[in-house]
Amino acid sequence: MAAPGAARADTFAPTDLAGIRRHFDDAGYAIVRGVFDAPTLRAAQAGCEALVDGLAARLLDEGRIQDALAEAPFDARLARLCLPACPSALPNLFRSELHRPEFFPLLANPTLLDVVSSLMCPDVERVRIYPNYSCRPKTKSKLHSVAWHQDAGLRADGGPSTAPMEQRLDAFGLGRVVNCWTPLVPATRENGAMKFVPGSQKGGILEHQLVGSYEGSTGGGEALPQAADAAAVSGAPQAVPAGTYKTAVRPDLLAAAVAAAGGEIDVECGPGDVVLFSNILIHRGGVNTTDKIRWSFDWRFQDAAKNTYRAERGHVVWSRPTLPGAAREQSDAEGSRDAQVHTPEQWAQRRLD
Repeated sequence: MAAPGAARADTFAPTDLAGIRRHFDDAGYAIVRGVFDAPTLRAAQAGCEALVDGLAARLLDEGRIQDALAEAPFDARLARLCLPACPSALPNLFRSELHRPEFFPLLANPTLLDVVSSLMCPDVERVRIYPNYSCRPKTKSKLHSVAWHQDAGLRADGGPSTAPMEQRLDAFGLGRVVNCWTPLVPATRENGAMKFVPGSQKGGILEHQLVGSYEGSTGGGEALPQAADAAAVSGAPQAVPAGTYKTAVRPDLLAAAVAAAGGEIDVECGPGDVVLFSNILIHRGGVNTTDKIRWSFDWRFQDAAKNTYRAERGHVVWSRPTLPGAAREQSDAEGSRDAQVHTPEQWAQRRLD
């Protein structure tokens, strides 16, 4: 197992577009080193610290904690706030809360967009951030245990997708979506680095099954449902927070995919690196066995001409340079829901819609 920072055959510089494309097409993923500079990472961490400040203030007001632990380290504070006294307040993820200016330089980084756009189909003219962008404070709590899945196999609520296969492949298939994952702290096997089944995207979208539901709360404090009605969840979307349900690739299909790949891998990397992977690749976050928090972001870029199959449409952040001027001006018309987001201030004015 290569340690973070060590040379690995699946790792590339942002300028090696041919190498990234070759490995992405073959293995379903590529690690891109050094995409984010120090100011971008500091800004993202400051945004996360502000989210924890807000949670601590709410818990203090509710009388659930007595100390905001303002001096605790970034990779420990949230766990210390919630796990001893009020584990039900531990956030599963932050999503709608990410519309802060500190996060835009990371989520819509120009270097990253250059790489991502090179992986899109040639006919893609505009790219959106798909409306599932998340910041995850992964702890050793079972709340943050994730099942093996393909993102194209899930609905917004986390249940198994029942959308027709041809629709999902059209909207989320190769060249239409690129998934991104990046850590704010070194991601290791011990603290829950991502785990992939290399090349599994070649098997198409597999059948998924509901295996349970997550516990804890949303980033805004809404409690997640404590139980799942399997028949109801498997049949139709539910009126619950995003990502409530835990869904997995059918066990026999997973076993066959892992065997065909020769095993699973741990995707260890460091702050500033980005892992790009197919929306059809079988993956999960590893188990955090440490007392530290593995802070990370995951988000997707999608061809903006395609359906999100969610109530939300996401936010356009890139247009092909050859897009005709009139079309570009029309798409960026002030007040348009699909206007491109260009600045941190514009991002902060948007919502999860």
